[in-house]
Amino acid sequence: MKKWLLLYVCYILSAALNGVFGQSNAVDILNHLLKQNTAQDTNRVKLLNKLSEEWRGIDIATSRSKAEEAYHLSLQQKYISGEAYALRNIGISYMMQGDFLKANEFLQKGLISAKQNSDSKATALILLGLGFVHSNMGEYPKAINYLEQALTIVHQNNDSVNLSAVLANLGQVYYFQGNYPKALDYTLQSLKNAEQINDKQATAKALTGVGNIYSEVGDQEQALSYLKKALTANEELGSKRDISIVLNGIGNVYRLRGKYADAIDNYQRAIKLKQELKSEYGVALNESRLADIYLSQRNAPLALEYAYKALPVINAAGDKDNVGFIYDVIARSWFIENKIDSAIYHGRQSLVISKETGNNQGIADASKVLADAYAQKNDFANAYKYQQQFTAYRDSVSSDSVTRRVGLLLYNYDLEKKQGEITSLIKDKNFQAEVNKKQRELLIVSFAGLGILGVMAIALWRNNRQKQQANLLLTKQKEEINLQSDQLMLQNKEISHQKDHLERAIEELTSTQALLIQKEKMASLGELTAGIAHEIQNPLNFVNNFSEVNKELLIEMKDEMLKGNYDNAREIADDAINNEGKINHHGKRAGDIVKAMLQHSRGSSGVREPTDINVLCDEYARLAYHGLRAKDKSFNATINTDFDSTLAKINIAAQDIGRVVLNLINNAFYAVTEKKKQQQDGYDPTVTVTTKQVGDKVAVSVKDNGNGIPDSIKEKIFQPFFTTKPTGQGTGLGLSLSYDIVKAHGGEIKVESKDGEGTEFVVQLPIV
Repeated sequence: MKKWLLLYVCYILSAALNGVFGQSNAVDILNHLLKQNTAQDTNRVKLLNKLSEEWRGIDIATSRSKAEEAYHLSLQQKYISGEAYALRNIGISYMMQGDFLKANEFLQKGLISAKQNSDSKATALILLGLGFVHSNMGEYPKAINYLEQALTIVHQNNDSVNLSAVLANLGQVYYFQGNYPKALDYTLQSLKNAEQINDKQATAKALTGVGNIYSEVGDQEQALSYLKKALTANEELGSKRDISIVLNGIGNVYRLRGKYADAIDNYQRAIKLKQELKSEYGVALNESRLADIYLSQRNAPLALEYAYKALPVINAAGDKDNVGFIYDVIARSWFIENKIDSAIYHGRQSLVISKETGNNQGIADASKVLADAYAQKNDFANAYKYQQQFTAYRDSVSSDSVTRRVGLLLYNYDLEKKQGEITSLIKDKNFQAEVNKKQRELLIVSFAGLGILGVMAIALWRNNRQKQQANLLLTKQKEEINLQSDQLMLQNKEISHQKDHLERAIEELTSTQALLIQKEKMASLGELTAGIAHEIQNPLNFVNNFSEVNKELLIEMKDEMLKGNYDNAREIADDAINNEGKINHHGKRAGDIVKAMLQHSRGSSGVREPTDINVLCDEYARLAYHGLRAKDKSFNATINTDFDSTLAKINIAAQDIGRVVLNLINNAFYAVTEKKKQQQDGYDPTVTVTTKQVGDKVAVSVKDNGNGIPDSIKEKIFQPFFTTKPTGQGTGLGLSLSYDIVKAHGGEIKVESKDGEGTEFVVQLPIV
């Protein structure tokens, strides 16, 4: 037993000096102890649990195996404390492999055992593990609750060793939440405590945390500095797990800076270490970042390969944020490959998960790829919807980023201020201690020489002189404090100035974005002409192709008949008949398209039918635009539409109301064209068509930014034969007929116009 105790003391020293002796020596010592202690008792449980902890940074599978052996032996021995530590070690092994659900299961069991045994240290360690697990699952309030419980316990136990770990993990949770000042506060507390107790492993972890925080707020130079220090520290410790984590952080810094070769190198080094540790989650996490890099290099096949490899592992781990990130990478990759439906599917998956986790950056990225994909499909309603969502969340992310940077600057300023105050207090304390010391000396001298008045006088004189010196020193310190206060006021003014500058920059950005949104509404209108031609050309191509095929078939059939091969001739005839059916089908399709395009010119039956007013307005807006382009190639204008998607169908004579809409749009195009002729630069001819419900009526608005209608002729515009167009260009019947058609439907037509600014016609039709 004495020999075992001696070896155990050696192990404790080895663990304490892990940075000097290394993990392998500790494992060797513990293995030797395990061979010496063959009894199946509590001592063996302790050794197995310690071995599990040492193997954690070398091989996760071995670490779990030792913990499971300790757990089963604890159950046999009814050793509750050993059971709690074993369950903790099993849970942490699953946590390190990214299986957070399994980790939570074992840690919860361990927490029950630790509390049952009133083992406060084990309870704190398990709460620490639960905090880490739930932070990685995106359950931040739960994580903070567990970690604050652990913090209370380690403070009560004066446990400075585990204090660093708890503070570091609290910093990590606030980092995940985006509260970077608070994250930096806790992480720097962890770093300070770790350095005070010379805990190299905790120091390395805190350095990693500080580096990641600076990376997230965009200070990549500062981030790289801290992460490289962390890498050096972890390499000295020899922990593969911690080295791989830092390599991932460095890879992220290089990826965000666009240094893809350096980023790939660090990710691949991290993957190699994770493979050695048999951590599928760690491998998958780094592979997901490689996928993003290859996507940035427009290597979509390689990006998809890495993304699809990582997705099931990350999904199984319950890491929702990274699942959303991977879906976004896949969506953007399929978009590059022109697989639009696949891009939309994965973009929607990313959007749902990002909204669930509250990840504004993820929502913005997913909305952008969906907007691009729907635009590619000519589904402009959805494209516009997602473009608006992208812009809103991009603004939110930008605003959050500015807020975080300002918050971190203010935190650093407060930290420097506090450090200055602490330094000042230390000086005052030292000075006061010196004064107290002198006073004690004076008291001793006074008691020793009550009868020696001369000595007392000298002592009093010295004391008075010291007080004078003290007053001078205090006066000097006061002047220095006043000077520092003035400097701080200047710094506060400078920070306030910078904040105002940032706010102005944000306002300018918002204004610019509002203008961009307005201009992007109909950015793809130029493609409509080609789209209409394409719609007609497709069936005509089928007709031409099948006609040529039939010609060849008939020649072939004739040859077969001459040869007497009537069976072959009949088969060829059947093929020709089938082709004729296809020719007929596509010919009718082309006819329908032409019929739909020209229907506006035919007479109306007057029969009222349920009609989608949005579709009707969109159709006649297109006909008006392309009709004018056919007549005048120089004609060019912007047409904006804003249709209320909630409108139900209304009973109207579609052709009659179509003529009204067509006439109003043609008039609007004429007005903006005339104004364009008068103004050389800076004028954008624009016509806007909108629909909306107003009470029990549907309102159709056609608005232009032309010259407007003078007040003197507003009352005449609906009179028959009244026109402002030159002779030969208008009959003056368009608005008059439109007025009669709308009245016949029980509706009304109104006009609002400002001379020199534009005109708006509003047609109101009853819903029933």
